[in-house]
Amino acid sequence: MKLYKTGIMRVNMMITVIICAVTLNTASFAQPGRPDDKESRWRKILSQLDLTAEQEKQIKERKEAMRERKKALKENMKQKKKELKDAINSSEIDRAKINALIEDMKNLSGEKLQLMVDGILSTREILTPEQYKKMKEMIELRKRAREAGGASYFGGHKKNKDSDDGLSDI
Repeated sequence: MKLYKTGIMRVNMMITVIICAVTLNTASFAQPGRPDDKESRWRKILSQLDLTAEQEKQIKERKEAMRERKKALKENMKQKKKELKDAINSSEIDRAKINALIEDMKNLSGEKLQLMVDGILSTREILTPEQYKKMKEMIELRKRAREAGGASYFGGHKKNKDSDDGLSDI
């Protein structure tokens, strides 16, 4: 009987670890706006690129389309997270359902990554090579200031190195 309880405790611990990992992984879907949020930093960068009216229009349209897709992903992730929590806390464990929900959440995380890359590429297509180079330099300057221990010229605060999404070097 003691061995049985130990097995259940391990399963419960694994479930808890999975929920924590999923929660941490999806935290970026639901970050509240701050006075110096990404949007205002992005506007500061764009304002220094001498964009044409057409470029501004294209970037605005792209942002709106991305915002809608991001909102849909966020809602889907929120729903799957709730379903996973309910399935884990259910009186009867349905591993197939739990595994399917985890797979769905992994797919949504992949879609989020794809959305980010699509945004980078579409911005690059809109900008001239010189504007893109200048934008990368400004982002790198901000990154170095953040790594040095605090806010940068573009605003914001030091980012935890462990939370890097791997796209800052693109």
